[in-house]
Amino acid sequence: MIDTATRKPKIRITGLTKDDIMPLWRWGEENRELWSDNKTKWYPKKTLIDWVRHPKKDILLVARNGIQSPVGMCMTYVMRGWGYCSGLFVDTHYRRVGVATKLMKETIRRLRKARIYHIAFMVDPNNEKALRLYKKMGFRCGFPVVSMYKTMRKS
Repeated sequence: MIDTATRKPKIRITGLTKDDIMPLWRWGEENRELWSDNKTKWYPKKTLIDWVRHPKKDILLVARNGIQSPVGMCMTYVMRGWGYCSGLFVDTHYRRVGVATKLMKETIRRLRKARIYHIAFMVDPNNEKALRLYKKMGFRCGFPVVSMYKTMRKS
């Protein structure tokens, strides 16, 4: 759907549903910007299914153009007074039309409603477009960090 006045897609933000898992999982498989490194891609399907079924206080949002499949997502853990955004992604066909901004604003609105006043996330320092967006939205750079992880064997 296109807004005839602005010529931009009519984007609405909704909660994540089980029907959104496959498109989100596919984004995670296909887009390096969501990966931890070359060996560890994004969340496995089972993890996404469990997260949607049991979100606790987490904020799981998708952007939609009409009623169709998601065109963007913002997935935020709520932990001890902080929101930690573990995934903000917009499909390439919907970038630069305000989708990420809408997702972040709705996430922030819901965090405030839950009396959570801090939000953080990691950003690739080479992703200049993302850095510009976040700075425009009032975010500041924290200490530089290196993402460390370990895959543990199943017992």
